[in-house]
Amino acid sequence: MQKSNDVLIDIFKIKIFGMKTLKAFVTSSIFIFSLSGLHGNAEEVSGKYTQAKSEINSETYPSYRILERLMHANQIKIPVQITSRSVMESDCEKLKAEKSIYLKCLLASGMPDLKAKNDLTIWAIQVYNASNGAINATANERGLITMQAALLNTLGLDLPAQACVVAHELAHVQLKHI
Repeated sequence: MQKSNDVLIDIFKIKIFGMKTLKAFVTSSIFIFSLSGLHGNAEEVSGKYTQAKSEINSETYPSYRILERLMHANQIKIPVQITSRSVMESDCEKLKAEKSIYLKCLLASGMPDLKAKNDLTIWAIQVYNASNGAINATANERGLITMQAALLNTLGLDLPAQACVVAHELAHVQLKHI
């Protein structure tokens, strides 16, 4: 994965990584938080959240805010990342018989959502799995929390339920249960 750009916000750092696949350049939705506390007046802080909201996809933004609040409230200083994905590697197992589609499915599991014009097969796999894929969230040893699109679609705007999932995955990261 190649680094495309860094954006520094007083509240936290957001590093945006890019991936190149087929002929499309896609910006990923992986955000690294290094909390340094809220600085500035209410208007400045509000402006910073507005900027972050414009840079983060609408499915991930509520989880991002929940994570930021949990990290601040619990004084967690380690970098934690959060992203949403439509496809997990386990979703691809049922496609093993068709090798080219299986390989595209595996590729899709590590990518943000594509548009149909970039790759129709990967787009179709992502759209299907957003509704029918694994209802799951995971955390890894690098502090990456991945919320599956099917889980976010199932929870909808039930923010307390999303907070429970994010807190559960954050506990895995904080306590190194990975």
